[in-house]
Amino acid sequence: MGIHPGECSLCNNRNLSLVTHHDEFSLADGLGPSAFFREAVEKREKHRLQAARIAHDPSALFYFGFSSEHRDHIRQAVNRSIRGSERVPFAEVAGAEFIEGRLFETKALWFNAPSGSVTFDMPGAYQKMTFATRLRLDGFDHVYNAIMTTHSFEPGQIHWHVLYNGVVEIGINADKDQPGLQFQTEPVLFPKLGQWIHLAATVDARKQEVVIYLDGVEILRKTDTRIPSEFCMKNGILGNWTFPEKWVVVHKKRNLNGALEDFIVFSRILTPVEIAALCNEEYGEEYNEERSSQEPQVPE
Repeated sequence: MGIHPGECSLCNNRNLSLVTHHDEFSLADGLGPSAFFREAVEKREKHRLQAARIAHDPSALFYFGFSSEHRDHIRQAVNRSIRGSERVPFAEVAGAEFIEGRLFETKALWFNAPSGSVTFDMPGAYQKMTFATRLRLDGFDHVYNAIMTTHSFEPGQIHWHVLYNGVVEIGINADKDQPGLQFQTEPVLFPKLGQWIHLAATVDARKQEVVIYLDGVEILRKTDTRIPSEFCMKNGILGNWTFPEKWVVVHKKRNLNGALEDFIVFSRILTPVEIAALCNEEYGEEYNEERSSQEPQVPE
């Protein structure tokens, strides 16, 4: 089952081409844009303001906001986190293309080829991490469909997959001599196929706990004493997986069939309230209210 670029949606299956021509929404009597067009612009503005707040969050290590790209063909994705970009300014894009996004006049990164990937290198080790992405799944083509992986799978590294049966999985390598730990939800994603969804996950080495969220709602919480004392994301990959040639791998093909609007990594555990706010594009509003009435700008 597949969805083509022209079928991307503003509200799930509503075609974005309906709102890309302003004159189609101007009333004949000159009263201005229709209510539908105003709503589309308001949603985009709400999205833009949250993007600015995330960019200024000191705990944001990576913030790839693909929706804000204005170029159709680029080989680098900018890390829009102000603090994070000091260490890792960009990621490399290969085999993926920009298409019309979820919202009016936004973009998404479409993984439409087996070679599609975004590669980055996150230095350092962390005891607490939160991962978040808004994406559209167009199919479950493989046993493992990669959202985020690393080249190989070393101790402390994390892989985030969607499985062939609609399960969301966080995999953690706790010991090089043992199989990786697998934290799997119920098969919740089949009803969401072809729709824009929000996924988030937290990994906590101190609590030895993994939590997974779908559309701002917790769907898995598990503890395991085998969770390692720290995590690392060296040689990270979005939308695919690569591994050393000497490895014998059963499920080699893991390229994602779908599109990403963004991908964010925080160096702390976001609370359930914060995850829900992130999903609803209300994250960090208290920051703006407390600091200033002027919204910060997303770094270009």
